[in-house]
Amino acid sequence: MNTEYQLLTEKETARLLAVSPGTLRVQRCVGATAKGLPMVPYLRIGRAIRYRLQDIQQFIDGHDMFGIPEAAESTDGGGAAR
Repeated sequence: MNTEYQLLTEKETARLLAVSPGTLRVQRCVGATAKGLPMVPYLRIGRAIRYRLQDIQQFIDGHDMFGIPEAAESTDGGGAAR
């Protein structure tokens, strides 16, 4: 199956991100971006909430422990060591 279209439930997404489903709910309802926090992209299909696996993978890749998005790392010319 093409991961671009693989949809995950809230529970599956929470497990991947090691957070509770409630954390994802709060982000959606309160608006994590309004508080300056990173927002996990999601889809609303009718009443169902789904997350694209590809979006979750990009979210994880963009939030490494150094806080440097991968795009910024690639602009250093490849000579910088971590």
